[in-house]
Amino acid sequence: MNHNTATAYGCVAYRIMKDEGKEESEEYLELLMETLYDFYNGKDILAIYRSKIKLDFYDVIVNDEKIKKLTNE
Repeated sequence: MNHNTATAYGCVAYRIMKDEGKEESEEYLELLMETLYDFYNGKDILAIYRSKIKLDFYDVIVNDEKIKKLTNE
């Protein structure tokens, strides 16, 4: 994994945490990053990051195919 991809995983996870309005914690950020890593490859996460697609935890798990289609358009 290169620096840009790692940064994208961290930024997308942090964006989710901020948008959900939950208390910020390292544990929750780690959970989000692990979940993103499980569902999205580097190319997908870079597209999500660059497109500034708003996600929540539910979208990451349930709507992953929908999000992948949005990033490929």
